[in-house]
Amino acid sequence: LGRLRWRRWAELAAPVALTFGPYWLLRWRYYGEPFPNTYYAKPGSNDWANGYDYLLTNLKQSGLLYALPLALLGCIRQLRQKLCWIWDCLAGALFVIYSGGDWMPHARFLALFLPAFGMLVALGVGNLARGAVWLGRGRLPVALVRWGAALGLAALWWYQQLPRLKELAAR
Repeated sequence: LGRLRWRRWAELAAPVALTFGPYWLLRWRYYGEPFPNTYYAKPGSNDWANGYDYLLTNLKQSGLLYALPLALLGCIRQLRQKLCWIWDCLAGALFVIYSGGDWMPHARFLALFLPAFGMLVALGVGNLARGAVWLGRGRLPVALVRWGAALGLAALWWYQQLPRLKELAAR
C-alpha cells in the first residue's frame, strides 16, 4: 500500500517537476535570484498590528465582516471537501497581517481570498436554508429559503455600500 501511494504521488509530481523545474533553474541563473523581484520588493512588516488594522478596517468597509458568520457556517459538513477554500482564506488573511497591509486604497489585498470566502458564504447560505427547512419541518421549499437568504444578504450589503459608492462617485 505504501509503495502504491509513493508511486502515484511520483506520477502526479513528475510532469510538474519536469516542466517547472528547468524553467525555474534557468530563470534563477538568468536573474541571479530564486524568486521574482516582487517577492523582494515587499518584505514582511514587524508591525503586525498595521496588517490586522488593515484587514479589519477593510473587511468592515467592504461589508465582508458581516458575512463572516455565514462563511463559518459554510465550513460545517463535509469539511474535507472545503479545506482548500478554508486554507485560501486563512493564508490570505495571514499574508495581509504579516505584510502590514497595503499602501493603496480600496482593499486590493482582500482579492487574495475573496473568491474562496464567497464560496464559503454561499455554502453557509445553503446550510442556513437547510436548517430553516428542518426547523419548519419541511414545510418550506429549500430553494425558496436559499434565494431569500441570498437576496437578503445582497440587499444588506448594497445598503451598507451606498455611502461608500456615493463617496467614490464624488471623486
